Amino acid sequence: MATAIIDRYLSAVGSNLPRKQRDDILRELSADLRDRIDDRATAIGRPLTEDEQVALLKEVGEPMAVAARYRGAEHGLTFGRRLIGPELFPSYRKILGLNVAITLIVGALIAIAGGPGSIWTAISTMAVPLVLQFALVTGIFVAVDRRYASHPDAWDPRQVDAMGSQLEGTMQGMAGSLIGPLRGPTGTRIAATVELAVLLLFLSWWLALSRYLVGAPIQPGPGWASFQTIVVGLFLIWMVPPAIGLIRPDLRRARAVAAFVSHAATVVVAAASLVVGDWLVVDPVALPPSATDLETVAEGIIAVSLVVLIGISAVSAVLEVRRFIALGRGPTAVAS
Repeated sequence: MATAIIDRYLSAVGSNLPRKQRDDILRELSADLRDRIDDRATAIGRPLTEDEQVALLKEVGEPMAVAARYRGAEHGLTFGRRLIGPELFPSYRKILGLNVAITLIVGALIAIAGGPGSIWTAISTMAVPLVLQFALVTGIFVAVDRRYASHPDAWDPRQVDAMGSQLEGTMQGMAGSLIGPLRGPTGTRIAATVELAVLLLFLSWWLALSRYLVGAPIQPGPGWASFQTIVVGLFLIWMVPPAIGLIRPDLRRARAVAAFVSHAATVVVAAASLVVGDWLVVDPVALPPSATDLETVAEGIIAVSLVVLIGISAVSAVLEVRRFIALGRGPTAVAS
């Protein structure tokens, strides 16, 4: 007897399991759930309602906790006391590892582009983002784990989703967090944590890039330099919707409003930068004449990217308005 709520539950458990063991464990768990449902249905003489299935899943346990039991001995992060438990630690390790890996790749590209003499510059430039990412991502997960440990039963089987696809779909997850997902809210604190972590990654890149370009042959032009501080503020606005999802996932209408504001602010900032234009200024003394062609190509890419960003953000803003209205009509009217 398979239902949507059971399928989502199994998918959520599976996203927190090791890939090699996932299929076997899910078959075992699925059979166990099927037996429980059949036994309970036989006892009461009718099929289980959705509320009764929810109650049964609550007895089985929260998906991350169930996955942790099947994984057996797991590492966590402790410092005198538990900071991040085994339920959240695999997600923490994936997100932190992703951030560090991409930052190191960016550092390597900076070193290659600048020549042998820029290796130490690249290392020093990446040091701050690495420290910032570790501190902030760890802090977010510690806060989530503390709340999770304090309220282990504060979860709704109707709202679980498969975080595995987001964690493993790296590029899709980063792009979705940067420009605003075109889908409904996932309703999980882990999803909000992923969004915050990726936004912090992009913010650290932005700060590192601004620092690296000081004194470089290619300098930010008016369309970039005039908006450097504004973009930092824009990142903070982008962080509000996932922050609401992390702290109060039940405030769906508030998150829809915050998401609309973030999309609208993105449209305004991107459009203003597009109007100003001239994002790069090349030093003709430090670089050969061929660099002018490179500047033209880069300016074109930036312009097209801004146009795409404006379009997607505008569509996302409209969708958030529709979501806000639908949420006001009741849960049955919301289509995620």
